[in-house]
Amino acid sequence: MNRNYFTEEQIKQLKSNAYTKYVSPKTLKFTDEFKELFLEKYLQGFSPKEIFIEAGYDPLVVGERRMANTAFLVMKKDSEVKKSTEDSEVKHLKSEVKALRKELETLKKIIALGSSPKSKDF
Repeated sequence: MNRNYFTEEQIKQLKSNAYTKYVSPKTLKFTDEFKELFLEKYLQGFSPKEIFIEAGYDPLVVGERRMANTAFLVMKKDSEVKKSTEDSEVKHLKSEVKALRKELETLKKIIALGSSPKSKDF
């Protein structure tokens, strides 16, 4: 498999971009701000190439494959975050239902005690 390595000049160019978190000859990592920007623009219908250009990257340096992989990874992460949020909301709602059921049972007992004939034979 061919792998495109960054030259020293390309590394300097990539490091100068505010959205670059880390760059080495083999790796390019982006800041959280870039990932948020990418997700927002991607969901608006912009292509990965357009987003990279807008963020100040040269698509020829980044490469088509890296841009496509970035889109895949950002969308995957967003999906995982949404699922995690939904799971925690479900857990919270289940515990709230459980607490309300206990409260309801307590109220039923109080009502039953209040409506039962009181014994005056103490």
